[in-house]
Amino acid sequence: MNKKSLQLGVIEGKWKKDTNLSVKNLFDLLSDIHHNTPHGYAYEMFCNASSLKDIISRMGKTRNLKYIYIGAHGNDDCIAAAGENIRRTAIRNELKQLSSGAIEGLFFGSCLFGNEDNASFLLGSDEKTPIKWVAGYTTAVDWMESSALDILFWSTFYGMAGTPIKRIEDTTEHVSQMANGLIKKLGFQIYVRKKGKTAGLKNLLAEVHDDK
Repeated sequence: MNKKSLQLGVIEGKWKKDTNLSVKNLFDLLSDIHHNTPHGYAYEMFCNASSLKDIISRMGKTRNLKYIYIGAHGNDDCIAAAGENIRRTAIRNELKQLSSGAIEGLFFGSCLFGNEDNASFLLGSDEKTPIKWVAGYTTAVDWMESSALDILFWSTFYGMAGTPIKRIEDTTEHVSQMANGLIKKLGFQIYVRKKGKTAGLKNLLAEVHDDK
């Protein structure tokens, strides 16, 4: 990775046939704002489960890369690229191969996939993955609205410091103050493991969604 780096890997599936619709421009802008270069992150596209696993493996071994954003169509238990559904098992199996601390955060820019069950599966319990947090959407999101929240999240995140958990907690607090309504509308969630011996997840945005 470039020394002026977001420590971020963006992995994207094909959104629509015969179009070049992409989130890449969002991250070019984010990188340019924070590091004065549009090349301060890694970007790759995937077309099936095999290519996605290869990219995750490669990014997980890339020095100074700590976060992955996956943009793709999604539903309750899988994401999709080029018409092929990719089960969450394929993603977790590749995450389990990564060394401890390799990838700290995983963000899904996908409809429906960011539910608690998927987050729990990907973070792992008996066989934990190196991931510290998982974020994503639980509704069929609007492209423009989710893109706005994506860029707000990451721009806020890069203004925070501290341990991986403190950084995501502080990001959650600030984003929830700035975009409370959009978070609720899109069903945006951020999960971490519970502290201590108690198994399970903590949804950092639970209070936002409980506040009707």
